[in-house]
Amino acid sequence: SAAKRAQIDFLKEQEVSAEALPAGAQRLLDPANPLGVAAGSIAGTLADILGAPQERRLAVESALRAWLDAVVVRSVDDARRITGLLLQQAREGAVRMIAVKGGTVGRREIPGLVPLMARLTFAPEHEDLVRRLLGHVFLVETQADIPAEIPAGCAVVAKDGAIVHANGCSELWMPDGQISSPLARKMLLNESQKKLEQLEQSTAVLLRQIGADQSRSDELTVQILQSRRILEALRHQASQAEGEWQSANRELER
Repeated sequence: SAAKRAQIDFLKEQEVSAEALPAGAQRLLDPANPLGVAAGSIAGTLADILGAPQERRLAVESALRAWLDAVVVRSVDDARRITGLLLQQAREGAVRMIAVKGGTVGRREIPGLVPLMARLTFAPEHEDLVRRLLGHVFLVETQADIPAEIPAGCAVVAKDGAIVHANGCSELWMPDGQISSPLARKMLLNESQKKLEQLEQSTAVLLRQIGADQSRSDELTVQILQSRRILEALRHQASQAEGEWQSANRELER
């Protein structure tokens, strides 16, 4: 439990740190707001709104790649205004932005395959955003399960990080270490917190059981002591009865 808490504290420190983000993204997320971005324009990072089980981390990272450190803004107009501010005020830096309110895309299907976004967690208001990013990506277990023919405009990603696009491009995402991106850090943090909660719940159950066992043990101890006292009293009574009987027999023998 202590080790898991230490891991969570470390991940939270890394989460609030902007060192892993491009310079432009750092300026956008700076609480001091050096660019003077209008209030409410920025919704956070992609890692803030998107969640996935740890076992799908490689698939999600492989599918997103260039957008792993993206900043989420409210609208396309906000993105354009922020781009203008960066061009005017910043001498260097880069940022990728995706708007919550943007264009819509049609649903794609590959018979027999599950859309990757169907295995992710996000708020309903972010569904269009996630669909624009990942609506064309489908999930399989391993690289060997990727079909030979992929419909135009689609891609298939495996849990091991391999992804194949319909246009003939293929990629393999095998990062060094678990914390390879802001999104991976968020996923690992969520997974660690979940495991810690489960551990704490299990510990609480055990402590309650120990308390119940201790109470039962105390009750049994009291019952044993009471039984011993009753046994001693019965022995005393039996001894007295035996003495009286022997006395009576002696009187009769006379």
